[in-house]
Amino acid sequence: MDSTTLTRSLAPMLKHEWIVVRPGRDRRQKLFRLTPKGSKAMAPVLRTWEHVQADLRQVLGDDEWRTLMESLDRVTQATREQNN
Repeated sequence: MDSTTLTRSLAPMLKHEWIVVRPGRDRRQKLFRLTPKGSKAMAPVLRTWEHVQADLRQVLGDDEWRTLMESLDRVTQATREQNN
């Protein structure tokens, strides 16, 4: 995701004070943290997400779910390595 898209996506959360941002080690880096207000807003969303994941896991079965999670972990790791 490019920085413009990310900034645009995070703007509503900043506006609602769900996250705060501070500078990182260099001027290109920004660090975001969820605020208590953000945690409260996120709680019902997380419950819904957990239900959706449980439903999907039931449909896929444990083996296919585990394979999916391992694949997502590899994609995440490859993306991190590519960006470093």
